[in-house]
Amino acid sequence: MHSRNVPDRLAKGGARRLSSGLRAKTPLLLLVDDDVDERKLFAGYLRYAGFHVEVARDGTEALEKVLAFVPTLILMDMEMPVMDGWEATKRLKSDPRTSAIPIVALSAQVEAADARALPFGCDAVIAKPCAPEQLVTLVLRTLSETRKVSAQGS
Repeated sequence: MHSRNVPDRLAKGGARRLSSGLRAKTPLLLLVDDDVDERKLFAGYLRYAGFHVEVARDGTEALEKVLAFVPTLILMDMEMPVMDGWEATKRLKSDPRTSAIPIVALSAQVEAADARALPFGCDAVIAKPCAPEQLVTLVLRTLSETRKVSAQGS
């Protein structure tokens, strides 16, 4: 990816915001999407912002990778073949090993997903397509909110 494809605000602000601080260790994100172009695009933006990113093509692969890598946050496309994001989220949230991992729902049908995602266990929803800085901002906010809740519960 060429830096000219990434907005200057993301290039200047994203990595700086990440390095300033949610945690000493760089967050590992699992990006789950069946569309190869969207996977490459989103993964590129997130890596450019300073995150480590693993990818999965569907819910089945996501379940395997979650147990192998234990991501800090999951970005889950909700409409995929093989196993969709709804079923994968249901399984992740019902497993004590993975239930605390925040999940951000990615959906082209955001109004329908918005009504369904939070009760289903997702922590946030974002419409596809989205601007790179919106995605990075939502990931940072979700990680920050998750840490606040964890700290209050400790």
